[in-house]
Amino acid sequence: MSLDAGVIKVKKGRAVSRPQPIVTGYHEDFPAVWSPNGKWIAFHSHRSITPVSDYFGPGSTDDIYLRKADDRNAREIRLTDFGQETGSPFWSPDGSQLIFQSEDKHGPRGVNKIWVLTLDPESGRVLRTAQLPLPANILNTKYAAWSPDGRQIAIEDDRGGDDRALWIVDANGHNESKVLDYKGTTFGGVDWMRDGRTLVFSALADGRLQILTVPRAGGVARHLSNDPGNLLHPRVSPDGRWIACSRLIQSHQIWRAPLQELIM
Repeated sequence: MSLDAGVIKVKKGRAVSRPQPIVTGYHEDFPAVWSPNGKWIAFHSHRSITPVSDYFGPGSTDDIYLRKADDRNAREIRLTDFGQETGSPFWSPDGSQLIFQSEDKHGPRGVNKIWVLTLDPESGRVLRTAQLPLPANILNTKYAAWSPDGRQIAIEDDRGGDDRALWIVDANGHNESKVLDYKGTTFGGVDWMRDGRTLVFSALADGRLQILTVPRAGGVARHLSNDPGNLLHPRVSPDGRWIACSRLIQSHQIWRAPLQELIM
């Protein structure tokens, strides 16, 4: 899939510029996330030196990359070399670490773990790569997000089928606390409200993914959206006033063409 990442200027939640590409290629590049200081962009990509024959072909990648934010021609820095079904990176509040979910292509398939990259904030060089130790009752991580104070991590856990659970663990992976069981699909996503007291997440409602909130201590989830499309990947703005998300619309169509044209 040829997916590029773009940037658009907004004012009071409305677009004030046309979308401009910021990470491009013949590969799958998404999503571009700025570091807290605005210096770096981290993203997931399947990019390789030359095009590959298929998704798992020799030379293919499924990893986390980094590049300077202020130079669209900047060289990408490959941060990992073990990814498989890798998800979105998420910066720590101090900009020194990235977390993301991924399988290990050298390990068992279908089991996603959380990985932590510690970076040199000046050069972007990886200083340490570690798998976050998680309790056995968190089965399959689909998404992870640091709390605003960096002390905890919220996790979207795939329990099988369309069963999902939200968990909170300490930044070291310990002291797990289940927040909510719910229905979801794909990489729905989760983020924190800026006060650290509420989680915002994507869940199935009447067959569509919608945006909801729930207290971090657990309780009843509240719907923020009732959209005809699918809303996922919620991210809260730094000032806490806005939530950005992806919106997917499916179109089912029936086409007709003269039979002679189809035969020829």
